[in-house]
Amino acid sequence: MRKPALMGNWKMNKDLSSAISFVGEFFKLAPDVGGRIDIVLFPPFPLIKPIVDAIRKGARWSDLVEVGAQDMHPAEHGAFTGAVSGLCIKSVGADYVIVGHSERRWIFGDTDTAVNSKLRAAIALTLHPILCVGETLETRKAGMHFVFLQSQLDAAFAEIDPAKATDVSIAYEPIWAIGTGVNATPVEVGPMIEMIRRWADGAGFPGGGNSLRILYGGSVNEQNSAGLYAVDGVDGFLVGGASLEAFTFAAILDLMKKGKK
Repeated sequence: MRKPALMGNWKMNKDLSSAISFVGEFFKLAPDVGGRIDIVLFPPFPLIKPIVDAIRKGARWSDLVEVGAQDMHPAEHGAFTGAVSGLCIKSVGADYVIVGHSERRWIFGDTDTAVNSKLRAAIALTLHPILCVGETLETRKAGMHFVFLQSQLDAAFAEIDPAKATDVSIAYEPIWAIGTGVNATPVEVGPMIEMIRRWADGAGFPGGGNSLRILYGGSVNEQNSAGLYAVDGVDGFLVGGASLEAFTFAAILDLMKKGKK
């Protein structure tokens, strides 16, 4: 059974005070899911340790909410000013890391080779990677979205033994729906999730594509989450803007608690 997950990517938002306030408010609003849904927050690097500490003080939530980093450098140490290693991430209590987010690819120039290096490093350090894949609007309009997605997956997992990648989750995030307010419909999302599972079948993942946790991301909110969660094969969400408010993040969790319909 694939475990559902709700993950919040704060991107470059919040300061220390607002981040700690979020944790307290979320704990008051969120339904008790009894560990049946993985809940992960991805704050900016300087806020990881304070958020970890705040969660650990949260009584029943201390083992139910986890923390991750939004990116990592593939090297464990070295002269890489401004970069953060997976070892450093783990040392402050984070267990997850996002790899290959479209903003890293398109704004900061992360190549497929760089994404592969980061994914290999995360797996070696036993971090739980969330690999992001997704197409541009131009690629979709050209009818090349399936080919493009397969090329991203092939490149990301190059020279990685699928048997050692069982902790990797895939986040399908169409670039044209990230932070734009434009929603991908269930009809558009479903075939892409199915394609990723077929790819995993052919790539030799233990248990095939059916064993792979696949999240959807891209302007997810409390209004559209029910329809998207109902899509066959969607195991949860990587949420951007809607994860910045405790009320909306808790509302999406509540929707997921009710299960698929």
